[in-house]
Parts: sequence; C-alpha cells; structure tokens
Amino acid sequence: MEDTPTCSHHRSSCTHRTNEKLSRADQFAAVLEDIAAYGLPDPEQRTLWEILREQHLAGLAQQRPAVA
Repeated sequence: MEDTPTCSHHRSSCTHRTNEKLSRADQFAAVLEDIAAYGLPDPEQRTLWEILREQHLAGLAQQRPAVA
C-alpha cells in the first residue's frame, strides 16, 4: 500500500500503515540480528524459498473459497 498526499483526511489509516511498516522493519531487524549472532543455518537444515512460497500459497488458497 502506498502512502498518498491526502493522508491527512485518513489519519487512522495512515497511522495503521505506518505501524505495519514499523512492525515489518522490527521483524526484519530481528532476523538480521539472529543471522549476525548465530550465522546462517546448515544448508541441510534450510527450507528452499520456493517450498516456503508454495506452502504459503496453499494456505492462502485454503482460506479463500474457489470461484466456480
């Protein structure tokens, strides 16, 4: 979602988006801190991003009923 110059009319919406961005930034920072502290996991222990993507998409598909 992009911030718009007319956000002054929708302050609560803008505040919500800002809070979401800050939350994502905090999560990203925590991941980077873990990597810095412990390094990357063993290649044998990792899950490929493609597999994670497919699992996430399958979960989304279950939440949304199919349209006939």
